[in-house]
Amino acid sequence: MGYPSPVRDTADDTHTCYDHSIEYLLQHKAQNHSKLEIMCATHNQSSIEKAIGLMDELGISPNDSAVHFAQLYGMTDNLTYTLG
Repeated sequence: MGYPSPVRDTADDTHTCYDHSIEYLLQHKAQNHSKLEIMCATHNQSSIEKAIGLMDELGISPNDSAVHFAQLYGMTDNLTYTLG
C-alpha cells in the first residue's frame, strides 16, 4: 500500500507504543495546563500502573475529571474495580 504497517510486531512493542502515547498526552496536559481529556483504555495492569505513577509525578490528581480509565466489562474486573 506504500506505507509501513501500523501493526506492531509483538505484544511488547504494542504495550511500549501505548505507554509512550499515554506519557506524551499526560505530559502535554500537565505542561500546557491543557483541557485535553485522556481515556486510558487498557487491560494491561503495567500500563495502568505506569499511567497512575506518571500522573502522580506530574501532579495530576487521581480525581482529575479529564483523565479516565476504561476496560471492557468482564475483562480484568479486578483492575476496573480497584480504579474506582
